[in-house]
Amino acid sequence: MERRGLTLLAGIAVRRAGEKDIRALRNLWAQYAEEIGRYRTAPWRWTWEDLAPRLRMAAAFLAETGGEPIGFAIASRSRPDIGHIEDLWVHPLRRRRGVATALVHHVAQALSERGVAHVALDVDADNDGARALYETLGFVHYADRLAADVARLEERLQGRLAR
Repeated sequence: MERRGLTLLAGIAVRRAGEKDIRALRNLWAQYAEEIGRYRTAPWRWTWEDLAPRLRMAAAFLAETGGEPIGFAIASRSRPDIGHIEDLWVHPLRRRRGVATALVHHVAQALSERGVAHVALDVDADNDGARALYETLGFVHYADRLAADVARLEERLQGRLAR
């Protein structure tokens, strides 16, 4: 059920986040960063300070139950026709209840209103739960993103260039 920008889902509400929600977003984002760091093979270096300035250009949504924030999604336009879900996270105890789906719904709706035709996102290679959800929603695999430690990369390049 939807009412004035809210998705009501068994006691869970999803709405656009505003300035007054920055503290809640930051707290949720810290939990997200801690969890997602476990999936990363490259060190997690993205911080809230990197993200915060971009919020002005992004759409952020907050999921709550009983006034308690339990999840969020942040999206932006990477091109006029392509939107990107930057971050999406739901508290582990609140998963598998449609919260992430409702967040993606709000993101897609907001991007569609801005003329976006396609939505992209990144998902860590070992994050099977997120990958399964996104595939169920219709996202398809289209690229791989690789990472390398610069010092080790330079070391290997020197060996190859010396030949």
